[in-house]
Amino acid sequence: MLIEAEDAADALAAARAGADGVQLDKMTVEQLAALVPQLRALQPRLTINAAGGIRPDNAAQFAASGVDVLVTSSLYNAKAADFGAVMQRD
Repeated sequence: MLIEAEDAADALAAARAGADGVQLDKMTVEQLAALVPQLRALQPRLTINAAGGIRPDNAAQFAASGVDVLVTSSLYNAKAADFGAVMQRD
């Protein structure tokens, strides 16, 4: 069972209750780095997902926090392409 936790207290409660995984949404890298060891101490096999605000430019920092999975939709959002066309008479 994977539980989405809104804050550290919810995540810790989920780990204590025997969840298989928790998804931590919109936490900073610093918050995750502080929380992950606490979760691992309670439930060593817990799968910890980080979600919210994860982009290609900061994914390494989130990964270094100790989480197992990075959840992102940024790969589906791209800047608009600027195309031009020239018409010529043959």
